[in-house]
Amino acid sequence: SQQGNSEGSQQPRRVLKNLSRSLSRGLSGILSSSNLQANRVDPDESFLNLGLTSLDLFSLSVFVRESMGVVIEDSFFFDYGTVNIATKE
Repeated sequence: SQQGNSEGSQQPRRVLKNLSRSLSRGLSGILSSSNLQANRVDPDESFLNLGLTSLDLFSLSVFVRESMGVVIEDSFFFDYGTVNIATKE
């Protein structure tokens, strides 16, 4: 059915939107607990420019895995430098 196809084509978009939210929430929490600027995470700001340590990036990957069930590879934050790049269609 067309509705089934429409829902199927929306699934990747929904996953990317949820990943974007999860990354932003996780970043805000990590930045807050690290006393780094965390008023609002700019989705175009480089993960590395945010002042995150490798432990912070590991914590963020654990947060995404636990909140979404998505496993992030070790090189993810280097391969996809920002939230927007990581969640681009």
